[in-house]
Amino acid sequence: MWRGWGFKEVSRRDTKENKKQKDVRKMPEARINYAAETCAWCGGSGSKGGRCSACGGQGSVLVAQPARRCAWCGGSGSKGGRCSACGGTGWAHALRE
Repeated sequence: MWRGWGFKEVSRRDTKENKKQKDVRKMPEARINYAAETCAWCGGSGSKGGRCSACGGQGSVLVAQPARRCAWCGGSGSKGGRCSACGGTGWAHALRE
């Protein structure tokens, strides 16, 4: 329905934002599986001259599956120091706190 100044009266269910919200609700929730993998920085001991800074002293880190080694350091956790890409864990897509 047109009114005076060229504005069109639009019902709420016809708005683009509302249609986008309906589309978002239809999308399935992504599920990511994590598994514990050995920390490369401390070798699984949990300490490297004190508490391991990569795994927090746990000796393992949670890694998104399928697990992939860090491409930057090759999974060693070090690249002239602690690897900046994986944080020393040696794994790509490791869960960090």
